[in-house]
Amino acid sequence: MAMRRFTRRFTSPPSPPPPHLLRRGGSNHQHSASSNPNPFRGVSVLFSRSHSTMIPPSKSRLYASFFCTLIHLFLTCGRYAKAVDAFASMRSRGILPGLASWNRLMHGFNASGLVSQVRVLYSEMIDCGVAPNVFTKNVVVHALCKLGDVNSALELLRSDSDVDTVTYNTVTWGFCRLGLVRDGFGLCSAMVRSGISLDSFTYNILVKGFCDIGMVEYAEWVLGNLVSGGISRDVIGLNILIDGYCKRGDVSRGLELMDVMKGQGLLPDIVSYNTLINGFCRAGDVVKANSLIEEISRISTTQDGEGCRDLQANLITYTTLMSSYCKNKSLDEAFSLYEEVVMSGFLPDAVAYGSIVNGLCKCSRLSEAGILLGEIEDMGIDPNHIVFTTLIDSNLKNGKYVDALALVSQMVVRGIVFDVVVYTSLMDGLFKLGKVEEAEKVFRL
Repeated sequence: MAMRRFTRRFTSPPSPPPPHLLRRGGSNHQHSASSNPNPFRGVSVLFSRSHSTMIPPSKSRLYASFFCTLIHLFLTCGRYAKAVDAFASMRSRGILPGLASWNRLMHGFNASGLVSQVRVLYSEMIDCGVAPNVFTKNVVVHALCKLGDVNSALELLRSDSDVDTVTYNTVTWGFCRLGLVRDGFGLCSAMVRSGISLDSFTYNILVKGFCDIGMVEYAEWVLGNLVSGGISRDVIGLNILIDGYCKRGDVSRGLELMDVMKGQGLLPDIVSYNTLINGFCRAGDVVKANSLIEEISRISTTQDGEGCRDLQANLITYTTLMSSYCKNKSLDEAFSLYEEVVMSGFLPDAVAYGSIVNGLCKCSRLSEAGILLGEIEDMGIDPNHIVFTTLIDSNLKNGKYVDALALVSQMVVRGIVFDVVVYTSLMDGLFKLGKVEEAEKVFRL
């Protein structure tokens, strides 16, 4: 009963103003609650009031629970401004949530992308005399690192002994995210001195950081040293290394690492194979990439599976090779692989179809590309802006101005956002067709 009276207070419309106020100005703007489609109408009215009603201490816990639930509802619905207003309204009424509720609120704001609000909540919580725990620190440190304020995160890390491996790993990630990998690596010494153990997440973060700045050999050295120090090696770290070597063009070294992985008793997963397949495709070695797909098929169908019976090629595996065939204008092989994908039970996505459209456009088979676009729609797949940009660019280059404009109209109707690539393709094609005025109009958009 108490909850019913409580919710009625927040959902019922405010009392109408006195008649003499309604007559002022010669118009009556009173509306019924049923005419307002906003389900939070009563709450919105409550938040907009200039005064605040203090909640009796006996009901503070109940009201805190309501407000926290309401804030999470707003965050889930993407109504971030309302979530911030609800928090301000809660505090203006002197409602003090418990530590668990504070943690839940900060985690909710952080997960929703409102990372700057996490700092506000943390400051408010401290001012209210609520002592944070290690979960609180980890959420705030993560938010600060996402904001790029690694110095504040490091200061919070050093200000209290109530931290753990997650706290250090998060700050390390923050440094690596900014390219300051050596500073992140330096935190390992601080972790050891503080008696906090390193884990596989620690070295995976560092390996990724060094690979991102092109220091792949150093990343491999870091991985080897930390593993020799007693940390268990996992597939994720080796996959990161394989990806680092492949991006640098040293695919053969990536292949060697996979052999090393097998020798150490670690079973390569589909990410390992997909990374190498992508590396070989980028290097132009489609034959080797195809042999890896055949190896996946062989392992998954053997009786013992070499311990890898869960290894199965996925859509990314086939799409990578299909895209490589299309880039090399090997459309027969691409269509053959496409049939294999469908026969394997996979439904090609917009990326897979986009690769085939790109291949058809490169071979000037625009009519077939247009037919494929219609088939994509019939299958319930929404073509992305890359597919449309490819078709528009190819039509303009082949002098098909009207067809290109029709595709532009389709993008507008579908609500597909025009990016720099679309505008550039349009202006370049229009200029080459001698339609300078139209190109200038596109430039002014």
